[in-house]
Amino acid sequence: MINIEDNGLFEIFPAIKTISETFEYQNSMLNKIVLTGKINALEIAENLFNFTEQTAQTFTELQSEIVLNLLRENQNELFSKAKTKSQISIDLLIKNIYLRKLDIEILSKDSYINKFLNNEIDKTEMAQRLKSFSDKYTIYNEIMLLDKEGNVKVNINEENRVRKSKDSMLEEAKKTDEILMTYKKTDLFVKQRESFFYIKKLDKGFLVLFLNFKDETNRIFESLVTDNEIITIVDKHSNIIVSSEKGVDKSLLKGVKKTDSFVVFNNMFHVKTKSEIDTDLDWYAVTTYKRRKDINIMAEFSEEENSNRHLAQIHLNNKELQKLADDGYAILEDLSDVIINGELIAAKSKQYILIPILDNLREVSFRIVKLIELSIRSLQSIIDESLTNDVTIISKFINDSLMRSLYEKCNDVKWWSVYLQDKLEDQDLSNTLSQINELYPSYKDIFVYNSNSEIIAISNSSSLIGTKVPHNYTLSNKDENKCFVSNFETNVLSDEKVYVYYATIFKDGVAIGGVGAVYDVQ
Repeated sequence: MINIEDNGLFEIFPAIKTISETFEYQNSMLNKIVLTGKINALEIAENLFNFTEQTAQTFTELQSEIVLNLLRENQNELFSKAKTKSQISIDLLIKNIYLRKLDIEILSKDSYINKFLNNEIDKTEMAQRLKSFSDKYTIYNEIMLLDKEGNVKVNINEENRVRKSKDSMLEEAKKTDEILMTYKKTDLFVKQRESFFYIKKLDKGFLVLFLNFKDETNRIFESLVTDNEIITIVDKHSNIIVSSEKGVDKSLLKGVKKTDSFVVFNNMFHVKTKSEIDTDLDWYAVTTYKRRKDINIMAEFSEEENSNRHLAQIHLNNKELQKLADDGYAILEDLSDVIINGELIAAKSKQYILIPILDNLREVSFRIVKLIELSIRSLQSIIDESLTNDVTIISKFINDSLMRSLYEKCNDVKWWSVYLQDKLEDQDLSNTLSQINELYPSYKDIFVYNSNSEIIAISNSSSLIGTKVPHNYTLSNKDENKCFVSNFETNVLSDEKVYVYYATIFKDGVAIGGVGAVYDVQ
């Protein structure tokens, strides 16, 4: 048997195990042929089978090298792919979680909230306002306002019949002006096993938002997970927070401790990665691979499908692989010489007992050469795939992230159009827009325009006040949940190509202007 420390990789790559076992079998057949030849041919072909024995030893060394290469390259390729997916998963999740703080900061400043907590507007009107925010962003499944004692004053999820909370996060929130966030079981939303929620202290209470965590993670998983893969988010103790696979065993990852290296545990291949984003959340992503696909060796040995019985057609750019191919070809040449010389000896000495032995040697030689060929082509395929894997995954991630980013920009302007409804007459409206822009620095400018399409306030480029916006599709709009996006182009708002996002500002159902945001995708 080949003596290799495979670290359980044979269970992950059954095709390599099959190849290794087939190598062993063909090697044993070759040794049997040598033994049979020595016994039956006596002194006549002794040198011939001594040479065959030496060739068999060379084959043993080559097969060990090939199997080790197969394990190493498959391991490297799988690790690289898993590492990339784990890194993207955890970084994207953490980024999205932290970006939500911006939404909450803006919502907490909404004048309706202070009016409600001061009993200036009723519960129904406040619920509608919060529901409007939820409809714009679509990623929250509960928003609530509590007083300082933890009594729920209003919430938008009708299925969440909570009246009062004793959650310890409320006490923590009293001590800071920062937005707190956590993932845990809470009496604020009893029907959910665990919840990811944010708490912001207000002058007279608390603003609490629950992220639709399952939908958020599913979007990431759907973008990255392919067949035979599992992506799982875990805490520092390897407790599972959420997984792409339903009903995943809670003990699946208990043995996966190391980060940025592969671990074979429960007969699966795991790579655990921590976010590169500086965060208080001590979370990790683990990409897991189950057993890879096996191969049908006998199909590879079919004479009809593999009529060419030599390696001469293999020409590789990889020098190490070409050497393996050349060594395999040298073994075939040596065995071919044995067969030819054996046939000459048999003919001259009339030792016809050699003929079936040589026929067996010919068949084993063919199977050996096809096995070497299969292994080397597999190695070449793995190496080629590993060169494109990361690029393919990252390209898809960039595309998906861009689409998500563009979608979220629409959500921003849709909410701002509601948030700014009662501020159009404010003398310091431009200052308000500047404050929003500071929270959302990816925008080059944020502006408000009137029913004549004239800019009346802007966050940065004050010289543009009075300028007509280059696109006027919003003023005929009737839907407050609709967003408009310009082409990626230059216009009066920017000398460089940009997207401009628009949403209509309504008053009593009539369009009175709009809000726009200039986004430089670069």
